[in-house]
Amino acid sequence: MTWYKSNFDAPEGDEPLTLDMGSMGKGEVRINGGSIGRYWTVHANGNCSARNYFGTFRINKCQFGCLQPTQQWYHVPRSWLKPSQNLLVVLRSLLAMLQRLIF
Repeated sequence: MTWYKSNFDAPEGDEPLTLDMGSMGKGEVRINGGSIGRYWTVHANGNCSARNYFGTFRINKCQFGCLQPTQQWYHVPRSWLKPSQNLLVVLRSLLAMLQRLIF
């Protein structure tokens, strides 16, 4: 188990923000003390040619296809951010490539 922390400035603009955890293994991420969530990158198997996430949830829409993570994008509420010196804390409990963490 490893803890990482880093400070960052809020991105300009007013668009919704997400944190790409697709390269991570398993753990939790926090910003300024608020929990963005726990993550566990599991790659789906199958064919992604019919991938469509609109409409009613169906297990074959969200867990199969593309050999991509089943969940990789985590919403970051802009109301949690300060203009500068925001604290990002990542708990990593499985192997990951931290250098690929992207906003």
